[in-house]
Amino acid sequence: MGLEYLPIENDLIPQQFAVSLWGTKFVFLIRYNSIGDFFTIDLSDANGNTLVTGEKVMLNRPLFNEKADLLGSAGYLMPIDVSGSSDRITYDSFYNSVFIFLIDR
Repeated sequence: MGLEYLPIENDLIPQQFAVSLWGTKFVFLIRYNSIGDFFTIDLSDANGNTLVTGEKVMLNRPLFNEKADLLGSAGYLMPIDVSGSSDRITYDSFYNSVFIFLIDR
């Protein structure tokens, strides 16, 4: 799969979209908390069953790490700053220099 990232458009948040990851369809809902300046993700399966609610998006930490089996064994999602200049994710850096990459195992 290589270095691909989730198709998020920062100016459309809150944003919901469906995407197939490693052969399985998921629905993501991305939200922004303006008071704390952070993003969260809700994850559902293709049938609309909620799998995770309010997962905080943190730099260089795999998403859904507590439930790693949700995405299967083929890979994981990791927010990475491609500029190397951020120490956390902010509204300004999210999907400008920080992207949620799909990482193959």
